[in-house]
Amino acid sequence: MNRKKNEIDPEQIVRVIVLLEESEIPESGRPTRAAQTRMLRAQKAVQRRSRKKVLGGAALTVQNSYCTLTNGFSADVTYAQLKEIRELDSVEAAFISPTFELEPSMTTSNQMVGGGMYNTTGYTGEGTVVAILDTGVDLDHELFAAAPKTRASRRPTSRRCWKRTT
Repeated sequence: MNRKKNEIDPEQIVRVIVLLEESEIPESGRPTRAAQTRMLRAQKAVQRRSRKKVLGGAALTVQNSYCTLTNGFSADVTYAQLKEIRELDSVEAAFISPTFELEPSMTTSNQMVGGGMYNTTGYTGEGTVVAILDTGVDLDHELFAAAPKTRASRRPTSRRCWKRTT
């Protein structure tokens, strides 16, 4: 079978994001624990239908669950299975998740985090515990501007963030 230059092999494994039709995401603030529990149950139901109707009973490799910014999950499936998942009840949208591999730039990262100023103090850091605080998602980043335009993926406010379950 001859495929076009940019066509994806139907058997290629891809990471997908599946967004559900029903969502209890408030316009501001976070969803309640009860709402998150209901959204997680709905996600599990779609995952069961995916295993049964799309994967023929095989396991679905779920990577993440989202119930703070949107109601959905990510999983690894073949490209052909992605097309079938889009047709399942309760699925508003399903698309290939963008992935990125970035190499750290040691020539600029030290300056960016202010690391150089402590190298002249004589302290080695031995015995020090370090905590990294992630301040969240940069919603103004260009990657979010290209998100699918669906009701379930409307632009979130900065007070909400993704929930990672793995």
